[in-house]
Amino acid sequence: MEALTIKKADVLGWSMGGAIAQELAINYPDRVGKLIIHASFCGPLKSIQPSMEVLNAMTNETGTAEDRIAKLHPIFFPEEWRNENPNYLESIPKTTETISNQTLSQHKQAIANWTGTCNKLVNITQPILVIVGTKDTGAPPSISLKITEQIPGAWLVQMKGGGHVLMYQYPEQFSNIVEAFLQNTNTL
Repeated sequence: MEALTIKKADVLGWSMGGAIAQELAINYPDRVGKLIIHASFCGPLKSIQPSMEVLNAMTNETGTAEDRIAKLHPIFFPEEWRNENPNYLESIPKTTETISNQTLSQHKQAIANWTGTCNKLVNITQPILVIVGTKDTGAPPSISLKITEQIPGAWLVQMKGGGHVLMYQYPEQFSNIVEAFLQNTNTL
């Protein structure tokens, strides 16, 4: 933000980005307008208690970066939705950049070492929307409820059937919810 001379911004963070967004709002409250936390968590991953399938997919460092990301699809997209949308990968935006295995491992290590914000969430004073899918196995809805309960006035939206990447499953609905939040809340 400093490099781009942005004094204050509305922030949307997904998954680990949601954890980073929480830290930003807590440590630099004057820099954050409205805050949107999507499919995230407020404490170390060990506190989430993921299933063995999820844990294995998240910690398996074998194969190429593309292989490692492909292993996450069952976590990201609920099975029922994948079956109903067999060509779902065609509608997901493609990147021309490749994530290295080293970067993926560092990402995993950063999450594992994060001490969390669960006990500091009460300090978030910005308008906040917490949005999660009811079928999210990566950051279960109970975690989003925990986040919302700690922040006075927070909005919580649970999208039925949504997984960890519900913004790709239901992009129009997701965008409409985010837009409604941004248009109908006031920044302090």
